[in-house]
Amino acid sequence: MNVFKIALRSVQYRGLGSLLTILSMALGVMMVVAVLTIHGVISDSFKSNTSFGYNILVGAQGGSLQLTMNSVFYLSQPIDTLPYEYYLAFCDEEVRSRELRNSIAYKGLEEYQRSAELAAGQLPVPGLGGFDQLAAELTRSLVQDQRLAYMEIEQPGFFNRFTDTAIPILLGDYFQKENSAWRVCATNRDFFDKLVLDVEKQNHFEFAEGRCFDNFDSEAGYFGAVVGSLTARQAKLKLGDRILVTHGDPSSESSHLHDQEFVVVGILAPTGTPNDRVLFVNMEGFYLINDHIKPERNGSPDRAISPD
Repeated sequence: MNVFKIALRSVQYRGLGSLLTILSMALGVMMVVAVLTIHGVISDSFKSNTSFGYNILVGAQGGSLQLTMNSVFYLSQPIDTLPYEYYLAFCDEEVRSRELRNSIAYKGLEEYQRSAELAAGQLPVPGLGGFDQLAAELTRSLVQDQRLAYMEIEQPGFFNRFTDTAIPILLGDYFQKENSAWRVCATNRDFFDKLVLDVEKQNHFEFAEGRCFDNFDSEAGYFGAVVGSLTARQAKLKLGDRILVTHGDPSSESSHLHDQEFVVVGILAPTGTPNDRVLFVNMEGFYLINDHIKPERNGSPDRAISPD
């Protein structure tokens, strides 16, 4: 009698015990396969929801968990604003120079210089003779150099040497339609051009329809908007739609509808991240809406970053 017949006779003799053994082994294999499958799904989900292309979040003083939930997952409530200079501290000299030349602080210094020149031009300067124009030009050049040095307008930000890319986001507004509301995130086009959705595969945002907004263009002006795939489907938005955003949480008594329209110029392809359920608007247009610019504080430029 060979081994297989002996084994078969043993199984037949101990029928109930053999059946329970087979069932327990099958159940064990099923549990191992299920654990491995669930682990793979959770791991992929975790990677797809945390690989946003940046490593540091900079926000106002408060809880780090709230900052993460607010800035990464677009949940919870914004903490507070940051002066625009905080963002510029992470930028190179090109971005700082461009942004600071458009700031209220710089415009104020220009007006001060212009007033000083007008006042100096009304007063006689004895002894200069034909050198009046040369002296005025030298004075203008000196004041210009002093202004640039005072604002460090042609210098990189303090943290620029540690930073590859800095991208501002501004939160606080919502887009509401019927009984549903979606978060509004104001940013610039670097958000779509430079952020990496999957670090391993180097995947970036793709557009299912349309394009990204520019700082200013002939179609939307300063008020371009890009819609996440889920938001576009649920709100039934399409290219060319004009939308109004709500100041603050629509459920709060202090919220109100802004009267400035944004134009949908692009719809994102699905990413499997929280960005699918957000409506993105041009940061330049966001600043032009009433109540979205805070007063200048301690010489900082006139803008603020993060929540409204």
